[in-house]
Amino acid sequence: MFTREGTEYGKAVNRDETGKAFFSRLKTCGRCGGAGGSSAWNHTGWTCFDCGGKGDLGYVAERLYTAEELVKLNATRDKRRAKAEAKRAAKQMAFKAEADAKLTAFMAANGELVASAKACAGKSMFIDDLVAKLAIYGSWSEKQIAAVAKSVVEIAASEAKRAASGFVGKVGERIEVAVEVERVAGYDRPAFRGFGTEYVRIVTMRDAAGNAIVVKSPAFYGREKGDKFTLRATVKDHSEYRGEKQTIVMRAAVIGEVVNENFKEEEKAE
Repeated sequence: MFTREGTEYGKAVNRDETGKAFFSRLKTCGRCGGAGGSSAWNHTGWTCFDCGGKGDLGYVAERLYTAEELVKLNATRDKRRAKAEAKRAAKQMAFKAEADAKLTAFMAANGELVASAKACAGKSMFIDDLVAKLAIYGSWSEKQIAAVAKSVVEIAASEAKRAASGFVGKVGERIEVAVEVERVAGYDRPAFRGFGTEYVRIVTMRDAAGNAIVVKSPAFYGREKGDKFTLRATVKDHSEYRGEKQTIVMRAAVIGEVVNENFKEEEKAE
């Protein structure tokens, strides 16, 4: 006699009322793995609720089969699996054929946009994801087309800005220049006072010529994207970040009134 997995059973065999062979085995508790409890459940008394601390769920009957019965069972199983696999393969082929037809039509209408999107590989996770899905599904929705076109334009504009950026002033020189805040980020670091942490703001600005000027300071607070003002600061360093020339400044101060164009637009809308 054999178990359903094909392992030979050499011990005493039991029979049920219909004459079918079986053997009894102790079923290990799946919740505690046979341990009866866990330290993770100390707040409820350690004991496993499923087995009551025994580590098992009692005896269960497992069918036994003759070699001939196993051959029939396995043949039926294999036939069922082959049928399911053929159905899955046919469905997959039909899906691919439909996707290929969609892709051909889509590329005829949007090939230039797709080429531009592929040229942005590695520059936008959103675009990379849609380009990968295009090969699977064969098309983008109208909203996705519009979003990709917008992202491609934004990436091109951002790269143009980075390419046009140059250095401002000389290292150690005190400069005064009109700027607009482009982005604000930051990070935590150990405070110079010797205890706790402080938040360092990274404020990236551009002057009228498109040059990137960066302040990294916990004291340069309150700046927001879109703020326009005259910046007075000392040039600390000339460096490059992701291919963009940046002027790093310190001891930064805002001269004159801060103008936030975004805020003004919101006020007008109200």
